[in-house]
Amino acid sequence: MMGYVLVYVLWMIAFLGALIFFASYKTVKTKEVVATQPQSWSFLYEARALAKWGIYLAVNSPDILRASYGAPYYVGDRKYLVYVSAEEERLSLRLWGPEVFEKLLLQKGFEKERAKEMAQNLYDRLAGIKRSGELLYIPGFDTRALEVVRENFTLLPTLTNINYVSEEILEVVGFSKQEIDYVKNSINERGFVSFDGFLQTVSPQRKDLVFKFVFTPLPIYYRVKVVMDKPFRSSLVFVMTSDGSVYDVWEE
Repeated sequence: MMGYVLVYVLWMIAFLGALIFFASYKTVKTKEVVATQPQSWSFLYEARALAKWGIYLAVNSPDILRASYGAPYYVGDRKYLVYVSAEEERLSLRLWGPEVFEKLLLQKGFEKERAKEMAQNLYDRLAGIKRSGELLYIPGFDTRALEVVRENFTLLPTLTNINYVSEEILEVVGFSKQEIDYVKNSINERGFVSFDGFLQTVSPQRKDLVFKFVFTPLPIYYRVKVVMDKPFRSSLVFVMTSDGSVYDVWEE
């Protein structure tokens, strides 16, 4: 009998010990969540203001648009990094057809049948799409496909800026190596591409492509990634105009 009582007492001690540990752990985690909530709220409010600040920097120093580093900014104990690029370095889905979209998907490793189906589904529904996140409702789209779109395309009906476009994009739309080298060398030597010079360089069968590009030194639309680096990691990406109007936003 005494053995049963001893076992029961030991079991109760173990149970109460576990209960106390769980309650203490829960209290600590709750305090951590409560402590980080104000930081999260601050990030949401401050991110848009910092996005506008990033555009201000880019307008006054366009080299930032080609930089791989983020401009640092501190608010109290919060450290931010602000990355700014030209939204028009991407192709407009609304100005380029499904053939270009399908070709880029193939280049990114998508299977041929799936790429063709996704391109068709996208352009059947494109008129009703307002934000990039809505692409996930299109049959065949997943987060990988959405990432490809966000990296290489824009939903805005805008010409692509030749001064910021990548070599990969120029190749996808059909420019030759010689024509791509002219763009690259012009940027390296002068910081911009001359419309007349490029038109003379491009072969006659591709001259129509030139008019799908704009040659202005500054873009109309900007993509700004605001990263809170400390005390915890979080980021938002904005597609904006220079006056701060937001056309799209998502979390990364």
